[in-house]
Amino acid sequence: MVESVVKDFGLFENDGEKFWSNSVNKRIGKRQQISERRKKAALTRWQSTPSMQEQCKPDASAMQNDAKEKKRKENISISNDIEREKPQKRFVPPTLEEVQAYIVEKGYSVDAESFIAFYQSKNWMVGKNKMKDWKAAILTWEKRERANPSRPASPRKTKTSESRNVNDEWQ
Repeated sequence: MVESVVKDFGLFENDGEKFWSNSVNKRIGKRQQISERRKKAALTRWQSTPSMQEQCKPDASAMQNDAKEKKRKENISISNDIEREKPQKRFVPPTLEEVQAYIVEKGYSVDAESFIAFYQSKNWMVGKNKMKDWKAAILTWEKRERANPSRPASPRKTKTSESRNVNDEWQ
């Protein structure tokens, strides 16, 4: 059966001893040409950069540590430049006296004790972020108080008469 496939369909050539496929030989030839071109390209790349050809030096780990140290120093100098440009202010919670003095200075009607108690209970956080400027927070409280004078000084919502106890509904 193999002999009839080889002879009858013209897919293979033979010389009496061996048989082969011309199309397979052609594809193998193309692959070899591509491989040779890639080998030449790699050789020229390696020859153009002799420093890349060097084998591992005995002090390679020392060289690596030197490179890390150099990079660390660069990062420190960059961060020092940034610090010089813009000094970092760390938030310090105000005292009751500071808040009272600021409220009097600005002529606000915010209750200083309520303000401090509210933010101390929240660890001086505004949402998920640490407070940056307590004076701006006082301004917000003052605006809220002016907009709704009947509202308590704290920004928390109070229960209204419309609120219902869910347990009362079920009784």
